[in-house]
Amino acid sequence: MVYFFKQFMVRAMLIAVLITIGLQGNAQTESRITRYNYFFLEAIRQQEMGNLAAAFDLLNHARDINPKAPEVYYEIAGYYVAMQNSKAARYNFEQAAKLAPDNSTYLEKLGQFYISQIITKML
Repeated sequence: MVYFFKQFMVRAMLIAVLITIGLQGNAQTESRITRYNYFFLEAIRQQEMGNLAAAFDLLNHARDINPKAPEVYYEIAGYYVAMQNSKAARYNFEQAAKLAPDNSTYLEKLGQFYISQIITKML
């Protein structure tokens, strides 16, 4: 009987540890999302205030926090277009479209970018 009780206690403690680890993982995920939202929204705010260098840096930081957020790639692509860095702009537009294939705005902007590149090469 003592053996079964010890086995039960070991299993119960193992389950408790696994649940705790899972809850900590959720808290970390929520913290990452909160941090991403803060930096992304602050970047948009800085952009609206005309602080483009700060906005660009904040967007890159937001992307580092959440590399699966298509909106950050879309916003960064616009900066690379303005800097005339076609390779980086294309990569970011493609990432946005890849991460959100149902977003017609991202797809349309990617298509417009491709067309502008073809026209530029023709001239």
